[in-house]
Amino acid sequence: MLYTATETFELTTAQATVEEAEISCTVSTGSIKVSFTSNASLIYQVVFTKNFGFLFQPKIDFNDTVRNEELRINASSSTASVDITLNQNIKSSFTLTTAVGSIRVEVPATASNVRKLTLTTATGEIWVNMTTTASLERLVATTSVGEVEAHIKSSFQSRDATVQLTTTTGRVELNLNITNIEADIRASTTTGRVEAGNVVGFTIFSTTPTYHAQTPDYGSPAHRKLDITANTTTGTVEITAYHQ
Repeated sequence: MLYTATETFELTTAQATVEEAEISCTVSTGSIKVSFTSNASLIYQVVFTKNFGFLFQPKIDFNDTVRNEELRINASSSTASVDITLNQNIKSSFTLTTAVGSIRVEVPATASNVRKLTLTTATGEIWVNMTTTASLERLVATTSVGEVEAHIKSSFQSRDATVQLTTTTGRVELNLNITNIEADIRASTTTGRVEAGNVVGFTIFSTTPTYHAQTPDYGSPAHRKLDITANTTTGTVEITAYHQ
């Protein structure tokens, strides 16, 4: 018989003052989900949900430190589902890793201080929905076997940023909708195809062997840039992009 239990870790503004956060979470088998909250009194909450039996007890390691208003979290588990909730006003960077499982990150428009996302799974799915890239420096999503899906919508960036979406065997999907930002998209597959039938507001330079599209004012120093690569060795790359 399997049992389900949760372990919860959290920090409030009554306990500490935090301006920046670096969060690292690793799960051998399971899932990681990231969301943001407008609750002004909550800095973070991390919930581990674990299934266990008499002969098996998942191991959880959790450590957090706050120094000079900078929060560092290191969390790991052998088998668990991890839900991470962070205050939307905190400048944040995430390094999330699973061996077998999924990673899901939801960045609402109000969470405009997300700087770095490094998402890695050996076997599984990575799903990212960003409705702002205001403070983004880089998004790297990599899986060996599985799918990488990224939805990005933004109308402002404070700096140039990069997005790298990669799978060895599987599918990569990019859904891009940007305004007042210039972008360069390059996509390739060794065995498979690149599907980019719905790309609006871009100049198409090539479709094979590498798909290359760029917005008209990409070379202008007056605009912030978003450089995107989407690659798979064996599989399909699907691109939908809109620029205004």
